[in-house]
Amino acid sequence: MREASIMKVRISKADLFEIASPNFIFFWIAWIKLLKRSLVNFAAKSWEPKITLKRDDRGNSYFQVYDPVTRWSGTFASEKEARMWLEERYYQFLK
Repeated sequence: MREASIMKVRISKADLFEIASPNFIFFWIAWIKLLKRSLVNFAAKSWEPKITLKRDDRGNSYFQVYDPVTRWSGTFASEKEARMWLEERYYQFLK
């Protein structure tokens, strides 16, 4: 039966100073902040409804909406109707 070998690692004072250097610490703090901001942006954008103003062949404008949560899509003839839908959607999530 073989004995497990133990690997000894020597860390010099210079190595410790490099790891604890302000540049190293600031790098990791900045990286964590960037990761947090990216995750928050991704989560927020994936839940936001998409509303697009479009025009038909006759030049009439309408609003095309898409709700990524329910995967519902629809069209509204006026901005007022689209806003009403958006408010109803918002208050449904508060219930």
